[in-house]
Amino acid sequence: MPNRSNGGWWRDYQRSLRRGRGKGLAPDRLSFFFVCAGGVFALLAVALLCGSLISQWRSEPQDAGKKTPAAGKPDRTAWEGIIRTREDLWPILKDFDPLLYAGESGRVVHFEGKPLTVKTGLDAAIQSAVAALLKKSQTIKAAAVVMDPFSGRILALAGYDANGGGNEICLQACFPAASLFKIVSAAAAIEVAGLMPESPLYYNGGRYTLYKSQLNDKRSRYTHEVPLKEAFGLSINPVFGKLGSLTLGQDVLNDYAGRFMFNYPIPFDLPLEESRIEVPETAFGLAEIASGFNKRTLISPLHGALFSSAVANGGVMMVPWLVEEVKDESGRTLYRAEPAVMARPVEAATARKLRVLMQETVKGGTCRRTIKRLTRKKPFDAMEIGAKTGTINDPTNTHKVDWLSAYVIDPDRKEGVCIAVMGMHGEKLGIRAPDMGRLILDECIF
Repeated sequence: MPNRSNGGWWRDYQRSLRRGRGKGLAPDRLSFFFVCAGGVFALLAVALLCGSLISQWRSEPQDAGKKTPAAGKPDRTAWEGIIRTREDLWPILKDFDPLLYAGESGRVVHFEGKPLTVKTGLDAAIQSAVAALLKKSQTIKAAAVVMDPFSGRILALAGYDANGGGNEICLQACFPAASLFKIVSAAAAIEVAGLMPESPLYYNGGRYTLYKSQLNDKRSRYTHEVPLKEAFGLSINPVFGKLGSLTLGQDVLNDYAGRFMFNYPIPFDLPLEESRIEVPETAFGLAEIASGFNKRTLISPLHGALFSSAVANGGVMMVPWLVEEVKDESGRTLYRAEPAVMARPVEAATARKLRVLMQETVKGGTCRRTIKRLTRKKPFDAMEIGAKTGTINDPTNTHKVDWLSAYVIDPDRKEGVCIAVMGMHGEKLGIRAPDMGRLILDECIF
């Protein structure tokens, strides 16, 4: 028994433990020795075998076993890795015309002297019908994008320019976003400020004006009270102006603009211009940005479709894709599109609230005279429809630009489409974007 009276009991106890461990480990050490010795012998055997195989390989011709391509056929290894990213598709689709590439069999193009078959996800019937409608729009420029929000597949990509051409308009980020940006502001207000579709908000003055005097939080007998969903559906500028200047601020607006892919490149199979935004520090500048009442927040029609796609798809923004697959002349697949998530700008719960806001636009907001008409017809009467509109003059102040970004989905089956329509009008207004969107949905898609 260790002596505990003089304080040295701990040292005595430790020495007794070491002596006990030493006795018990003697057989284990012997076993460990034999295991190590066996391992050394095994390594020597493997080394001798590898040396023999290497010597044999060196003695054979280096081209042994390599197959020579058949005469007149391309060497398949020459195409390895030719399409690694979506940007590698750009030179292959150099002279892209959606009407020519829409179809089941694909289109043969020649790239670097070799024939390639390019098959897109475009729906030939929808593409042709949308292009025909845009030509009748009586606008200076118009564009429409139809996509599947759940996979990112582009079903139609059509543009019209009174001066000729026009399909490239879908990819040009030179059009003011106008009130489409209220989707971004509403998302920030829901997640950061905790607003709900029924949350009461207040404004003074007109719905569609935006003056500094409308940005104070004073209330009087002339103050209007509206729930958030009504302010969104009717696109009331001073409500969103006050949210931007008094509630959200520069950092939050910058953050949510980035979440919705502003100032970031959007991967696509054709060169797509980057949508731009500059969020200022001043109170009035923040109000302009949040309400979309400015001409410096610029987007492309394709990006406009992605807004509603993220809302319809539970807060998930899929990578948009045009090319389904590319094959060489021997039938080997060089590229195949795979659905992929590009961004998650909002939570699923937020997306559900945004859907309530976008449905209000159809029920009692700016689309009540256009898109709402579809809800009385089949198959729209069994589907969920949401939308957002926007109208503003272009940066030169010579043309009016109007927008529709909308979705029509069966939320239970995760099926449906999103569309974006942009129209640029001259002295005489052509077919407005919401009316064109209704025609596209009714006559071209469903």
